[in-house]
Amino acid sequence: MNLLETIFQSMRQPQPPAHIGEAMSLWTYFVALKECRAMCLLMANHTADPELREFIEHFITHIEEPQLKDLRELMRDAGVDFPNVTADKAKADPNQLLAGARMTEEEVANMLVLKAQGMLIIAHTALLQALRPDYGVLWYRVHNEVLVEATKLKQMMQKRGWLRVPPQFRSSSSTTPM
Repeated sequence: MNLLETIFQSMRQPQPPAHIGEAMSLWTYFVALKECRAMCLLMANHTADPELREFIEHFITHIEEPQLKDLRELMRDAGVDFPNVTADKAKADPNQLLAGARMTEEEVANMLVLKAQGMLIIAHTALLQALRPDYGVLWYRVHNEVLVEATKLKQMMQKRGWLRVPPQFRSSSSTTPM
């Protein structure tokens, strides 16, 4: 029997209650996702770049909203309380922001990458800690969805010269094996 068959077969069985780690993962990722949503809405207010704005709107509509729906359902079923989170930001015209208050497109993109990296860490950790197969499938899907979008963003950043790349490593010591 392959891995997918094993997972789906175990998902047909009644699931035990979430353990404390699984409940904490649901709560933590929900907070991260809601904070990411507020930040994405805010960052959309800072960019007039059509490609970056389209990326942000796609991320909100196709990643954040479906994931929030799934998390709400699982949290409700598990009896996990919903946290207080930052409210959605109102839409604003980036051209109306003062020059000193408006972030550059490069800054917006780098903030989004940092947020995605944090979400990936939470989802990956949750995947490793999940005992329930339905949670494991959720975290696997969530992790991959964010990873795909973060990769697209990094490609856009590289194309535009926005990606901050560390210098190449050049060892000054000899490379003689011990």
